[in-house]
Amino acid sequence: MPKDQAQCNFTDPESRIMKTSQHGFQQAYNALTVVESELQLIVETCVTNEAVDQKQLLPMASAVKETYSQQPDKVLADAGYCSEANLAYLNEQDLDWICVQRTKTPPVPKDALDQVFKTASDFGVPAWELPDEGGERRVYLHSEARQAVSDQIVGAKRAKFEEAIAHLNAGLALPRRLKNFDKVQIRVGRLIEKYKQVAYQYDVKVTRKASSTHAEEIRLKQRPAYEACTEALGGCARPTGASTGSESLPM
Repeated sequence: MPKDQAQCNFTDPESRIMKTSQHGFQQAYNALTVVESELQLIVETCVTNEAVDQKQLLPMASAVKETYSQQPDKVLADAGYCSEANLAYLNEQDLDWICVQRTKTPPVPKDALDQVFKTASDFGVPAWELPDEGGERRVYLHSEARQAVSDQIVGAKRAKFEEAIAHLNAGLALPRRLKNFDKVQIRVGRLIEKYKQVAYQYDVKVTRKASSTHAEEIRLKQRPAYEACTEALGGCARPTGASTGSESLPM
């Protein structure tokens, strides 16, 4: 017998429920393309019911080679395609690769020269080289667009966390609301866990009423270091066979 919450799509049984970036979970397929960098032409496509992109890099790269009887000089992929197996394959095929992954803004080296990476559309992206890690050259690319989106997301989560704490605190003075000190501590801990992406930026303290088992107040204060904080996000590019300075990226 199927479970009570089991679902089946009779119209398109091969599709799967996937998480999307803007519309939550939807019944869908995962469509992927390979784009040639200079003219921005689509040279290969794939539609799969696998939600994760990692397994598609190898077959897509192989399909390009088989269709056009030649191999691209360089592969640019986002963090969704990054895996040990994929990087090993690219190295075995003697392909230069650039894997871009999300990262917080690292410290700018004092002696770093201003660097600019240029996309295929001649758009300049600020960048600087990071310290060498195990012989692997890494370059930080700053993304203003990604930071703007991140600021909105983090700002909304801060507001929700502050609102949840304020609601719990207001209930301490109302009848038939949670007041027990230990239980309030537990509820605060759950809120900190739920909003852990921003909760670390605050000091939260529950005070107890004198000679009572009830909580008196929940104090929430943003730590000074985070009062004007924005979670700056960019990309950490890990190139092989590439040089810093003015670099052409096939975006």
